[in-house]
Amino acid sequence: MIPSTLPRGLLVIKQLGAGGNGTVYLTQHKISLNKYVVKVFRDHPDLPIVYQDGTELPLEIATLRSLHHPNVVKYKTHFLFNGEWYLLMDYEPGFSDLHTLTRSFRLTEKTVLSIAEQLYAVVDYCLQNNIDHGDIKEENILYNPKTNQLKLIDFGTALPLSKQPINFLRGTTMCLPPEAFSKPQYFPLQASVWAIGCVLYGCMTGRPAFSETSDILNKRARIPLHKKKLYSGKLVNLVERCLEPCRILRIMWSELGRNL
Repeated sequence: MIPSTLPRGLLVIKQLGAGGNGTVYLTQHKISLNKYVVKVFRDHPDLPIVYQDGTELPLEIATLRSLHHPNVVKYKTHFLFNGEWYLLMDYEPGFSDLHTLTRSFRLTEKTVLSIAEQLYAVVDYCLQNNIDHGDIKEENILYNPKTNQLKLIDFGTALPLSKQPINFLRGTTMCLPPEAFSKPQYFPLQASVWAIGCVLYGCMTGRPAFSETSDILNKRARIPLHKKKLYSGKLVNLVERCLEPCRILRIMWSELGRNL
């Protein structure tokens, strides 16, 4: 059941999403009338906690607090109430998640390139700040068709960047590279390249690159011929190089940036 109010005078307008990492609401403060996106998640013993400014905070809140980039959803404040954390973020009208957008409209090459450039820039910013988002997918990317601006959201699975391979599945299974299942271990940079490839594939085709784990392990994602005709060979080649099954042959993070 969706609550009508949240603590501290927040009136619930609607629920935006729900999952293992919490529930997200669009709210309006009853006095200021300001609108906020609020993520609510339970405080529990397994919740990753870090120290920031002398205070214990969930890793997700501490991570978002530390990021200041035009392509990252903006942190406003947070509080703990009755065993639940409340994370308040800016509400910016006109944005839609890429999954919804790409299933409704065909995106032009100019739009796909704009999304690719901004997505690479914001993920690179996170990596430069030693943050591995860990769940790059269409649903976690907001886009405003009128302003052409992108916002990366949901840092619920973000972890400090490590030079060591990750040996557990994290984020969304269908956006993980083959080596995550076959080794099983994968590196953040190469996994980020693969995930961006999955996002751009969805932008260009209106469907996911993979629907089953067996497809990730046994099939090579190719842009369908009838979709290839809508985009330049350079863009098609770049996306397919991101989705190269062999980790060693996959386009490198730095080379992807140069191509964009």
